[in-house]
Amino acid sequence: MPIPSKGLCHAVWLLICTTRGRRCEDIQEWVRAAKQAPVYTTSFYDLESAASRLLDIGLISTVETSIVVDRKLDDAAGDSPSEAALERIAKILISVAPPPWFKTAIVNDELNMAFVPEQDRNNSSWLGVFFEHMMVGLHSELDPGAEFRAWLGQAGESVVMANEINRGRNAKQVSKISDRFGYDVESTNGKSRYCIEVKTTTPNRSEIFHITKNETRKAATLRDEWKLVQIILRSEALLITKERLTSEDVEEARTLDAATLLSLTPVDKNTGIWVDSAEITPPPSAWKSESLNLPKDWQFSGLQDATGLR
Repeated sequence: MPIPSKGLCHAVWLLICTTRGRRCEDIQEWVRAAKQAPVYTTSFYDLESAASRLLDIGLISTVETSIVVDRKLDDAAGDSPSEAALERIAKILISVAPPPWFKTAIVNDELNMAFVPEQDRNNSSWLGVFFEHMMVGLHSELDPGAEFRAWLGQAGESVVMANEINRGRNAKQVSKISDRFGYDVESTNGKSRYCIEVKTTTPNRSEIFHITKNETRKAATLRDEWKLVQIILRSEALLITKERLTSEDVEEARTLDAATLLSLTPVDKNTGIWVDSAEITPPPSAWKSESLNLPKDWQFSGLQDATGLR
C-alpha cells in the first residue's frame, strides 16, 4: 500500500466520526453519510478511496449489518483532525499494510530515502521529520527479533568496552552516537587508534555473521586501524531467568582484521551490487583468538531485565 497522504488521513478521520453518530449498513451509505457531515471540507477528500482502503486492509468490518471501525483506529482519531491525530491514523494505516520497500529502505535504524518511490515521498512530505521516526519505529515494532538482537549487540559491545578500558585504553562506544561510523567502539592508546566492529553471537551461530556495506567501506578505508571482534556468549546467557551477565557468560572472543574481512565479502560488478548486508562464513583458519581481560565486577543486564520478556 502507498504511504497515506494527509488528505487520505483526513478522509479516514471523517469516516470514523461518521460511524460514531450514525448506523451505516454498507460502504456506499457510509460514504454518503460522511459527505453530508456539517464540515465544508468534505468535498475536498476522496472518501470512496479512503473507505475502500480501510476495507482492503481489514480496519473496518460489518457487525449485525453495521459498519464498525477497528477500535485502535477509532481511538487514534480522537475528537478533532489535529496534526497529531492524523499522524496517529497514518501510523496505523502503514503498520497494517506496510509499503513493499519497507524492509529494504530501513538499515541500521535509519531510513534511506533513495529506496522510497517518488509517490510515497510526495505523500509523506506533510509528516516532515516524523516520517523517518515513525518508519524506523514501526520497523522495530513489526520485527519481533529486533529487541533481542539489540540486547545481544549491546551485551557484546559492553564486553569490548570493559576489556579495552581494563587494558588502560580510552574507549568510546560510538554506536550510541550513530551507525554511520562503520564500527561500534573506538579505542585509543597514545597515538594508536583501534576501530572495533563488534559481532555478538552464541556457539551454535558463531560460524556466520552479517556485515553491512558501510562497515566494509570503513574497513577498506581504515585498514590496520579497523578490526572485527566476535564475542561468543555461552548459551546459558540467553536464559530468561538470568538477571545479570558476568564474565563467566563470555565463552570466547576472536577477531578478523580488515584485509581478511574484505577478502571474504562480495565484490560489486557491472552485473550487480550488494546494497544492504552480506552473510559471511569465514573458514576457521581466518579467525585469530582475542584474549579478554574483563574486570571481575563486569555485569550486563540479562535478557528479561533488558527487554521485558517473560
